[in-house]
This record gives sequence, structure tokens and C-alpha cells, in this order.
Amino acid sequence: MSVFHFKPFSFVKKDASQSFSLISKPNTPFHYVEAYNALRTNLNFIATENNAHSFVVTSAIPNENASNASLNLAISLASEKKRVIIVDCDLRKPALQQALHLESCTSGLVHVLTGKVTLEKAICNCESPNLSVLVAGDVDGNPSALFDQDEMKTIVEALKRQFDYVILNAPPVSVVTDASILGQYVDGALLVVRSKFAPREAVLLAKHKLEAVHVKIFGVILTEFNSRKINKSSGYSHMHRYQY
Repeated sequence: MSVFHFKPFSFVKKDASQSFSLISKPNTPFHYVEAYNALRTNLNFIATENNAHSFVVTSAIPNENASNASLNLAISLASEKKRVIIVDCDLRKPALQQALHLESCTSGLVHVLTGKVTLEKAICNCESPNLSVLVAGDVDGNPSALFDQDEMKTIVEALKRQFDYVILNAPPVSVVTDASILGQYVDGALLVVRSKFAPREAVLLAKHKLEAVHVKIFGVILTEFNSRKINKSSGYSHMHRYQY
């Protein structure tokens, strides 16, 4: 299992619990962009070695920056001229539509699942070339029940045929079952863990819940990791601008 390190900063604040730091924004620090480029490189290697091109991105508990990580990963993959789609599967607290300023997208995943619109009509394009988005849409009912049906599997299979990479942004796996259900429709999972925030027990529980339904965890994305302290003690503090 691979571990990737990220030290986030904030560009756009939705509320006190959700912030986005998008690598596509002007004046983004070099080290931050390079961190996601490194993640992209590792994911491309995983894709080649395992024939894996679809992933659910989740966390152990809330507020671990999982949505930020999944969105930046999608942007980085798309910058390499890959056809990428990110699907906002956090139906309880959807955030991608506002983060990407896609207010004009009036339909989303829920509308497709309930048969109100076709998948093709619900997919939106954003500013980043080659990147498409399927926003959450209006939630009515139990999200877990919506995911645990043949329609969701059919949607994911259709997206796999149309795109080079499919990223499902999911809520925390230790809180609700959504990520465990979604993980069975994709090639595997990326688990986001916020440094010195998520209790060890919660991370282990998240790992157990995914593996219990045979979801392969391809790697861990460690956010808010302070690499400068490690660099200083190792004698490489002058290289901090290249760290994650």
C-alpha cells in the first residue's frame, strides 16, 4: 500500500468544515502542485500494473480533506490529457458543485439514479480541459439505498467505458456505508487520512470496513503532513519547497 503526503492550504472556503485548495488556481505554490503530480504519477503506475482506472476516494472520519484530494487528483490526471470524470457521491454533504462554480448544472447523480435524466445529459464540463463532473444533485431519501442498486453499478460501468479515469468522491467510510458499497463497483479505493487528526482506531476501522467487502485499498493520502520538521532533522530543510 502506497502513502502520499500533502500539506493543504485554502483558496475557497465553503464553511468551517470544508475548504478547497485547487491546483488549477493561479499562484498555487509549486510544492503543492508537485505533490499532486507525484500522486498522479503513482496512480498511473498503479493503473498500469493493476489495470485499475476507477477509484473511490474516502476518509475514515469527516474533515480529512478527502473531497479536496479527490478533486485535485482528478484535475492533475486531466492535465495529462486523460479523459477524467469525478462523481460527487457525498450526497449528504455535496461540495464539488460549489467548489467548481457549476451552478448551471441543474442535474446530477441523484437525477440519473432516479431516472429523471440520462447520464449523458447530467455530465458537466468544467474549466479544466478533459475534466468532466457529475454533481450530486438533489437528495431525497436514503443515499445508501440509492447506491446499493443495479442502477449505480450500471452508471459506473458506463463511465468506465467513456473515460480513462473515474473518481468517486465518497463520504467517510467509518461513518456511513456509502464508500463500502461504491468500492465494489470500482477497481479499488484511496483512503485519505489527516495527519494527527484521525484516531488510529478510526483509520483501522475504515480499512477493515473496506476490506470486509473485498475493496482493494491502493494507497493512503496523508493530508496536513508537516514535512518541514522531518526535513530539518534530516539535513534537507533547504529543500522544503519541493516537499508535499
